[in-house]
Amino acid sequence: MKLFALTGVIVFTPQALAQLCIDSTFPAPSFSVDESPTSAGVADLNGDDVSDFFCTSSRERHVSVSMGSGDGCFSPKVDYPLPLTPRAVLALDVDLDGDMDLLIAGTSPNSGVLALINDGAGNLSLIVTAGDGGDSTDMAAGDLDGDGYIDVVTIDFMNGSWSVYMNLSGDGFELTKRQAGSGFPRDVALADMDGDGLDDVVLVLDTFEGVVIHLSSGDGSLHEGQKWPVRNFVMGVAASDFDQDGRVDLATTVWPDDEVCIMYNLGLGVGFDRRYFTCGDRPSLIHADDLNNDGKYDLVVADDDSDSLSVLYNIGGRTFDQEQQYAADGNFSYLTAGFVDGDGYSDIITLRDNVDEVAFLLHRNSSHFVAPLYFRDYTISEDIDVGDIDGDGCLEVIATHYNRNSVSILTCNDAGGIGDREEFQITSPSTRATGVRLVDIDSDLDLDLIVTLRLGDNLRVYENNGLGIFEQYTDYFAGDQAEEPDLADIDGDGDLDIVVANPSSDLIHVLVNQGKGVFVGGIPYPAGDSPEGFTIGDFDLDGDLDVVTADEFSGAVSLLRNDGLGNFTFDSTVQFGDAPSEITSFDINNDGLLDIAVTDYRDDLLTVLINTGGGFVMGEQWQTGQYPVSLVSSDVNQDGFTDLVVSNYIDASISVYLNNSRGSLASGLRHSVPGSPGDIAVVELSKPGVADLIIGGVSVFKNMSGSSQTSCKSDLNADGVLNFYDISAFLVAYLGSDLAVDFNDDGELNFFDVTAFIAAFNAGCP
Repeated sequence: MKLFALTGVIVFTPQALAQLCIDSTFPAPSFSVDESPTSAGVADLNGDDVSDFFCTSSRERHVSVSMGSGDGCFSPKVDYPLPLTPRAVLALDVDLDGDMDLLIAGTSPNSGVLALINDGAGNLSLIVTAGDGGDSTDMAAGDLDGDGYIDVVTIDFMNGSWSVYMNLSGDGFELTKRQAGSGFPRDVALADMDGDGLDDVVLVLDTFEGVVIHLSSGDGSLHEGQKWPVRNFVMGVAASDFDQDGRVDLATTVWPDDEVCIMYNLGLGVGFDRRYFTCGDRPSLIHADDLNNDGKYDLVVADDDSDSLSVLYNIGGRTFDQEQQYAADGNFSYLTAGFVDGDGYSDIITLRDNVDEVAFLLHRNSSHFVAPLYFRDYTISEDIDVGDIDGDGCLEVIATHYNRNSVSILTCNDAGGIGDREEFQITSPSTRATGVRLVDIDSDLDLDLIVTLRLGDNLRVYENNGLGIFEQYTDYFAGDQAEEPDLADIDGDGDLDIVVANPSSDLIHVLVNQGKGVFVGGIPYPAGDSPEGFTIGDFDLDGDLDVVTADEFSGAVSLLRNDGLGNFTFDSTVQFGDAPSEITSFDINNDGLLDIAVTDYRDDLLTVLINTGGGFVMGEQWQTGQYPVSLVSSDVNQDGFTDLVVSNYIDASISVYLNNSRGSLASGLRHSVPGSPGDIAVVELSKPGVADLIIGGVSVFKNMSGSSQTSCKSDLNADGVLNFYDISAFLVAYLGSDLAVDFNDDGELNFFDVTAFIAAFNAGCP
């Protein structure tokens, strides 16, 4: 049944937006997409042999397409409005003209399927759409009648039905069958199960422990379903010739048995050879692909009850290698694979429930993917620090746990990762452990432990016995509800003193080191309104260390100047936000003055305040993820300029802001974090001079020593967006004979620079 025909409308954004780039500095890169994404994928849409990216948005009711450059970057998106709410998308040659079209299934207001036909250059037009088959929540495609054209089967889990749409020789689709009452379909695949050259329908139903196969009759109709059981309920199915015998086999996720069942096809008149492989924790979604380019189909499985993806490599002989599990934030809603970063290996693409971003697991080589290391048995930590506490050359992680009033020591293993956990209780029951730092406080060449105890108004210094054991300790008064400590030589005597913030009393306290790690009880100094965090540095270049606090209740930062003797005077306040909390200092513009970066957890913002030499002024702001909880500065891509990293608690991610060397930062490059990310520690795990990250939770992000992010010369105001302001900046510089806009680098300004700027502007930013 033909319902309606519409012409696709390409909606361009009014400005040249920055490209989407996958940052390969750290594992699990991701980038933001439109609200409520439902499906995504990559395919060569414009015939340049490079993968392009597409993603559907149920809230916006459109599909977005971004052309790839082959290096992990994609052009600014083009949105195609849809007359339905999209739920699934596939890239297929619908009209047999040799290029990839987009096939989309969806729900109201016009439930059914539609196709966006490619003109060969990557431009898409909407063709006749078919409906009346009920809400289409997922689909599979194949040739059911042998005419060479792709047909579609959709499933509607909520209403317990499935529908068949036949391809009208590339001119649209027609509903030919809708079936209900046999169960609620969870998944569907189309494959030639009986070797007759026609694709058949494989259904996963919630009422049957196995799969149901409907063989094609040759005229587009289907025979009654045959039930083929496995030993428990099936959540997902993938079809491929796994044993390379010329017959299509099935791979199913068996729930809740933590297994994958490979149903090796013996010929449908005979049955299946079922083999079970341990996989994940309640596996659900499944996808088959040749991940390592060995000619055999492997499996990717998403788990329901763990923050991980499982990969099973096919080693032939009807067997798979032991699963490899990779940490990835869970609640997966979509799973596929494709060539993303141009290295020739298939990468994994996922979407998550209630998160408006697409996440990638990049294939490192033929044997494994790159993912953060995640240790899910370890409880959420209040604060972390990293150091070699026992002198064995291996770094341990120290974490405080507020609710349990304890400290954990996470030992390292031979591979440089996280090993066993040891935990000890804080002996004072009325206290709660918050901040932690490792430092050689008594100059005996081992790292001692400093813990702030919020409810006890104390700070505890544990002495290391040289073997990484902390038994003897001394308590010092640190003010009301002391927060995370930091150490610096405040009074210039060569010993490290301790500074803590006291948000409840609008103070900081300084504990002065008398030598050999003996401190004088905390000396109070007025700060701003609820100083939630602070940073230490010589902000006025007078040779001593000052303090800047992030004042949560007043939405400001406050400067406390050091008089040179270790005494602080409240100097000035700069208003800029709503609820600042995390703060760090770095020189963003290379003028020799320390600038300030602050996160705002209510507005999800990162703000930079520029040091003028006499105080701070408002700089630029960038969006973070939801609820930023930690902020650190480090040169993560080894280009000589300090970058920023933020951890975002609610959407389980980190954002990496790379310094563009011109006094600004690139927009945050996202990486998915398993679990609930907390405090960030910068360490050198991989090799000297390379910044790796350990994130409270506990996750380890090893630096991959490189980034796909490059500078954008036409972004003259360095805000990450190409717009009218960059054109204005070019004209001002050009008319002022400023060689900063010498775009062809010939030492003079002329028409060729104008032409080069226009070309760079139209190309967009990487």
